[in-house]
Amino acid sequence: MITVLLNGGLGNQLFQYAAGRALAEKHDVELLLDLSRLQHPKPGDTPRCFELAPFNIKASLLAEEGRQPLGSYQACMHRLLLKASIPLWGSIILKEQGCGFDPLIFRAPSSCILDGFWQSECYFKQITSLLQQELSLKAPSPALRKASSVLSDATVAVHVRRGDYVTNPAAASFHGICSQDYYQAAVANILTSYPDSQFLVFSDDPAWCQEHLDLGQPFRLAADFGLNGSAEELVLISRCAHQIIANSSFSWWGAWLNPSPHKLVVAPCRWFTDPAITTNDLLPETWVRLP
Repeated sequence: MITVLLNGGLGNQLFQYAAGRALAEKHDVELLLDLSRLQHPKPGDTPRCFELAPFNIKASLLAEEGRQPLGSYQACMHRLLLKASIPLWGSIILKEQGCGFDPLIFRAPSSCILDGFWQSECYFKQITSLLQQELSLKAPSPALRKASSVLSDATVAVHVRRGDYVTNPAAASFHGICSQDYYQAAVANILTSYPDSQFLVFSDDPAWCQEHLDLGQPFRLAADFGLNGSAEELVLISRCAHQIIANSSFSWWGAWLNPSPHKLVVAPCRWFTDPAITTNDLLPETWVRLP
């Protein structure tokens, strides 16, 4: 079986689920989701909870008593043996190295533990149709159905990520936030191709957006729909015709789950404050990158 260590918020959990699901599908084995890092966050981390329950995922949750301790030395040795194509028996630990796509994951055996963020569609592009099905909601609320009914071919989702990117010093220094200049340039880019676009803003700080966000165009706040949690917001992003995303895995998934071949997705070039961090594989090739 494949075990995935979940970490971070909804977008990160979706990346981890998708990578594990692809590997489980490859080997035709069960997928287990280990919640221990969500239940016992490290000091300084933003507290998170399990956020995949609203979706039709195909996985079991690993009970606390069923966990085995993970050793960094053990993970390092397993990686070296995999690189050398040396057969391994039992459950191995595959720990992600850096932010770029790591093809070593495809050498992992049918019993392994994935420890990382796995932020690239390269890990799961081969099961896109399957993920589109499984990442649908079990029970959409009336509010979501009503909100979806007012969308049109001209609706553009705009995601403004603030939250811990502003309030948590560690997250703020690592991620940073997208500037007003970025959003205005992204809106202008959309309007070049779709001049009749209407903008719907999603944010974890709608009050700030109402007061300070300047897109150069009128916009509506998705918060006004009264949706039932972040999963419904993500799904509504995916139902918009086009997406302007933040440097956030949350809106990355909102854009990726939009199945339209005609969608226009605009994303920031820089995902982290440190330009040395590799993000070449993070954004799909068809997405527009803006500074």
